[in-house]
Amino acid sequence: MPNRVETHQEASVRPLVVALTLALAAMLGMVNGASLGAFMPDISRDLDVSVPLLGQITTAIFLGGTAISFCAGPLADLYGKRRILVIGLCAVSLSAFGTTFAPTYGWLLGTRLISAISAGILAGTTLAMAGTLFDGDERRRAMSWVASGMAAGAIIGIPLLTIIASFSSWRGAYAVISGIALVWIVLIRRLLPNDASDGGPLRVRKILTAYKPLMRDRTMLQLYGSTIARAIGWVGTLTYIGAYLGEELGLATSQIGWAYMVGGGGYFIGTKVAGGRLGGRDLRAVYGIGTIAMGVLLGLAMALPVGAAAAIAIMGCAALAGGFGWVGLVTLVSTSSPAGQGTTMSLNAASFQLGSAFGGLFGGVLLATGGYPTLGIGLMGFAFLATSLVWRPAPLAALSRVRRPATADG
Repeated sequence: MPNRVETHQEASVRPLVVALTLALAAMLGMVNGASLGAFMPDISRDLDVSVPLLGQITTAIFLGGTAISFCAGPLADLYGKRRILVIGLCAVSLSAFGTTFAPTYGWLLGTRLISAISAGILAGTTLAMAGTLFDGDERRRAMSWVASGMAAGAIIGIPLLTIIASFSSWRGAYAVISGIALVWIVLIRRLLPNDASDGGPLRVRKILTAYKPLMRDRTMLQLYGSTIARAIGWVGTLTYIGAYLGEELGLATSQIGWAYMVGGGGYFIGTKVAGGRLGGRDLRAVYGIGTIAMGVLLGLAMALPVGAAAAIAIMGCAALAGGFGWVGLVTLVSTSSPAGQGTTMSLNAASFQLGSAFGGLFGGVLLATGGYPTLGIGLMGFAFLATSLVWRPAPLAALSRVRRPATADG
């Protein structure tokens, strides 16, 4: 088992440094995984493939990431989370480097599939490290920072990549990702506490046994099911937003990058609000309200006949709600778990990857059959399904509980 005494002592000395370092790793994983959407119109023209077919690369990545996540969590608990994070960042660098030189769709698919390793590792293991190093409100704040790192990828990373692409090409943008990943590896090794340990010989039984407490816990199964449903609606929509902005609203690649910045800014604000006092009141309500608002707004952004500015503004509000709800969900998963943090958060990441794969698949089908309005409205329902698995209050009763003062007999 990892040396928990050492890691907690180090985290108490520099909690913000640790949280920010984890956020940076999450940010890079998000940029590498989500940036393809911003370049879909350009890649479609350069490689002579359709946008829906390019969208299925996202499906393949998330399916691969699901399998990797199942192994990454127990391995992180057994041998050290920092080691696993380094492996994930190496996969980012290699996949981005290969994408830079993709001459065909097959090559592009193959090199992006390498990013399934990073997708399966970074999202879950960064949260697992935060859950291991922090407790109570500090844990929720650390989770907020990691979620904010993913948002910062949209605020800073993707717009920066689109600017680079406007001066060179999408290939040059991926070369930059590859180089930055190497820098992140150095940051992880220097700034995160060393939790390396000898977990003994690696056996399949160890990996499977680690999941038994989670599979027997009804609350955890509901949370993981909610993660899957939420990812279908969220990622299924986000996969095609870049193409929507380019094909339907006529935005150029650099303008699409600024639209991602608006969405990322909204998501960042949502995660920070959830990390503050408001997010600590009722985690299930935080998640439910945020998820329902996210689904409705994303659906309306694509279904309503509005201009580019209005659509981007609505998407920014949807992203704010999404960030607010996501912090509530991952904190619930972390604090409710009867298993190790690595296994717990990686199974949540695997659930997210699985839902994301189905989201990309369903989104492509909806887009091909009914266009963008059908895509937005069709995926909205999954936000309601995700919420129903975790939070099903009577709305008026919830309001009365807020207004009625507490009494001695409850």
